[in-house]
Amino acid sequence: MGHELFTAAQNLDAAGEFAGLISLVSMTLILNGLLTILATYALKRLGLAKKKERSAQ
Repeated sequence: MGHELFTAAQNLDAAGEFAGLISLVSMTLILNGLLTILATYALKRLGLAKKKERSAQ
């Protein structure tokens, strides 16, 4: 991915550069979401997750 971005930048290929950047951003968001879900699951499994406090009504 990095090589493609570098090549697109060297060739002044703006469309290729933006396509590579959009791909990197989307992969980052997906991986961040998956790791957040995994961390939440692991904390719940270990019993370390914060419990939701009920508001006094």
